[in-house]
Amino acid sequence: MGVVSHVVIFSAFCLFAGHVAICFAEEIPGHLQYLGSHRPAEGTIGIKDFWPDPATFYNNYIKPGKPLLFKGKAKGIPAFNLWTDEYLRNKYGDIKIDIEKGKKETRQGGMLRVPMSTFLNLYKEANIYMVYSLGSKMMEEFHLPKPLLCGGYTKILQDAVLWFSSGGTKSVLHSDDIDNINCLMDGTKRLIFIDKKYKDLVEKDGFREDGGYSSVDVEKVDMEKFPSFRNIPWSEVTMDKGDCLFIPTGWYHHVSSTGPRNLAINIWFTHLPKFNHTDCAVPGELPESLPLTKFKVASLNYDNEEVRGELTDLLRPFKDQEISKDEFLDATKEAQSDLQRDEWINIFDFIDGNNDSLLDWMELNSFDIDEFIKKFPNFQVNDEAKNSGENEKKHEEL
Repeated sequence: MGVVSHVVIFSAFCLFAGHVAICFAEEIPGHLQYLGSHRPAEGTIGIKDFWPDPATFYNNYIKPGKPLLFKGKAKGIPAFNLWTDEYLRNKYGDIKIDIEKGKKETRQGGMLRVPMSTFLNLYKEANIYMVYSLGSKMMEEFHLPKPLLCGGYTKILQDAVLWFSSGGTKSVLHSDDIDNINCLMDGTKRLIFIDKKYKDLVEKDGFREDGGYSSVDVEKVDMEKFPSFRNIPWSEVTMDKGDCLFIPTGWYHHVSSTGPRNLAINIWFTHLPKFNHTDCAVPGELPESLPLTKFKVASLNYDNEEVRGELTDLLRPFKDQEISKDEFLDATKEAQSDLQRDEWINIFDFIDGNNDSLLDWMELNSFDIDEFIKKFPNFQVNDEAKNSGENEKKHEEL
């Protein structure tokens, strides 16, 4: 995309003194220009050319919420060299994937499901891009990197998503309520970052809380319609082919890509509120990466994970706090189901993995949901309780 230009337009206003009009001009930097044109970028993103160990990654980046660029580290993942168009067509051409119509994201729906071979025949010329949650077949060739191999991350892996286009894609300005590492297999990406501490400014005007994104036009920011954007500091990072990038939960970001071929994979994982040192107490050095097929990823059993989502939504007011049994029962009292109070107590005991009579966010996001469904097949949350949880979620800083 190149360097953002800083264009200034003038907004005129006049004062009247008798029959005389005295007019003034107000400078509005970046008005109707690309996101970030209102002021120079500031701040820097951390860069490393090696994978840090999981504890260091947690303490220095996950816990404080700091983006980090890993230069060239995707090159050690098998998919980096394997996933040419010819290879994907021959091995995975019959896999059904989703196509987004239009390279500028609108979040208005309109996805098409087609075989991957159809996409490969069209993407170089058509105004489309691919979005696909990797199935177990492709996970064998995409690896989980060293920083996530222990400490609790492997119990909270949510999804691995393939993004593929001929370049020219532009995302909305948005934030995510989980952490992710994006690895770029081909092309380049430029990201505009806004620290989550500027939440009030980003969300003051035109923010869609139901989707976690701003309705601002990233190519033509209307500084009159979105006046709070005039004061927002921002930073940027460019990903080259072979780079990986950690994007912390809550950070606002806009992503644009260049081609002629752009292929990336996101690893999504629930924000880890506490590092599990016991999980890393294994002799020997951790490998650089391991195949995703060695780990449980929620997207492979999405229906069951929806149940976990319903439960965590009810308990979202307690995010990053420990929950007692009484608080749990009180928070879930609106959740009508076929379960009696004693069964809700059994649910608490099931989730309480360390048997300390307290639930923490880690336990809520890592308990075995498949075993939970078997043990509590009648568990359900009514619509009123779901809406209550959603309302609480809107006021949470994720």
